Order: sequence, then C-alpha cells, then structure tokens
Amino acid sequence: MRPISTGRRRPIWSDGQGLFISALGEQLFEVEFSGIGTFRIDCARKLIHCSDAVDFGGSDTFHHLVFDQLVPRIRAHEGAFVLHAAAVLRSEAAFLLVGVSGQGKSTLAAALDRSGAELLGDDAAVLALAEGAVTARSIYRSLRLLPDSLQAVVGPERPSQPMAHYSAKRRLVEDARPARGAVLLAAIFVLAPAGEAGEGVSFEPLQAPEACMNLLRETFALDPSDTARAATRLQQASAVAERVPAFRLHYPRDYARLAEVAAAVLDKVDMLR
Repeated sequence: MRPISTGRRRPIWSDGQGLFISALGEQLFEVEFSGIGTFRIDCARKLIHCSDAVDFGGSDTFHHLVFDQLVPRIRAHEGAFVLHAAAVLRSEAAFLLVGVSGQGKSTLAAALDRSGAELLGDDAAVLALAEGAVTARSIYRSLRLLPDSLQAVVGPERPSQPMAHYSAKRRLVEDARPARGAVLLAAIFVLAPAGEAGEGVSFEPLQAPEACMNLLRETFALDPSDTARAATRLQQASAVAERVPAFRLHYPRDYARLAEVAAAVLDKVDMLR
C-alpha cells in the first residue's frame, strides 16, 4: 500500500489508557496504540496505513484494532452517528445496551441472544434518522467475552479465538447468520454502574435531555477536538433521544440470574412495540 504523506503532527486527543490521536493535516490522522502499533488514516483517499516497525501480536490484534477501534471512528468522521453500544434484534426491531466498558454490555447481549433475541453486535452501532424514525445497524456481527463470561453464558463448546494478544477477552467465531442491515430502533437501555445494580431488575425512564447526554458520552469520534463535528453529534444524539424511549437499566450482576434479566428486558421491549 502506498504510504500516506504527512504534514505537521498535532496531538489532539488521548483516552488516558494508551490511545493517542494526532492530526497530520485537515483529513490526515495518526492513531497510536501505545506499545502496540500506529496507524495513519487518510480520510480523503479512504486509506489506512499501518506501521511496519511494530509487531501487532498477530492477526487477532490487527483485526481488533482496525474493526473495533478505527472503523467506528472513521465512520463517525464521515458523518455517521456511531455509538459504543451492543445492538440486539427482537421481532424485527432493535434495541441498544449502552454503557462504559466493563459494565457488562457484551455479557448481557450474549444472554439475550441465548434467550431468543438475535445479537447484531456487541460494541459499535450506527444510528440514522429515516422518515422520522431511528434505525440501527452494527458495524459488524461481533461478540467478545472474558473467559468467566464465556464459560457462564455461552459455554466452552462455542468456538472462540483471542481478541488481541494484550487482552484476556475471547472473540466468538462468527456464526452463519447473515449480517443485518438497518432496522427500526425500539428502545435504548443505559446500563447502571455495577455499584448501583440493585437486587432486582428495574427500568428507570430517562427524559430526553438525560438520555441525550448518556448517548453523547458513548459516541465514537476520530477528532474529538473538531467543534463542528461535535455539534453535529449533539444534534444527532438529541434527535435520537427525542424519538426513542430510553431507560436506565438496574439489574444484579449475577450469572445465575442472567436468564431472569434477559427475560425482563425482552418483556419490556415487547411492551414498547
């Protein structure tokens, strides 16, 4: 692949955990994963160039960085509204599980899939307005679980492979179900922190402004310092929050009760249809 020519490097953002994004020009960016590798992205020419000097630890890590980290950010830079969320299908309508990493989105999404719903993807969902309604689709069908969740929810018989050499998570091998296109979005569930789990399952309705801010916190962006794109994301989050019912989901973080939680969520979705 032809190398991407670069201009002056300008640091613009870091997640504080080893991810650094710099601008090299108006549509040129460098994304560094500290100690792992660096990518240069040319948005105008739709090119991604990876460093030849760093060992990415194998194809699993490379796949994870490109499809779970870069592609959602690139899609967002192109104008799509991309959420860090798991998407699940129920009776031809989707619902989302939204929350920061480590709150249990993938584990609950896997339990819902086992309970009769259909997992669309566990990490990045693209939302769009269509004739006054909101549609959702996943970047790709994905599910990544830590070993204890994999054992408790899916079982050891399901084929899996490493997600990345630096993580204990396992990526479940994709099944034969075809990828879904955009489907109507029926509900959004914002996962309450584990410390606020509660003894039972409850759904706290969120007013549109609060739902909007929860969505905005979980959006992907390639250049978070771009004020025009930030304003667009705010408008997109507000439009979604005004059209789709949102709830804060409190539930016990107990593998033994996951089937009960999944049933309650699916009942709630059915009531909203």
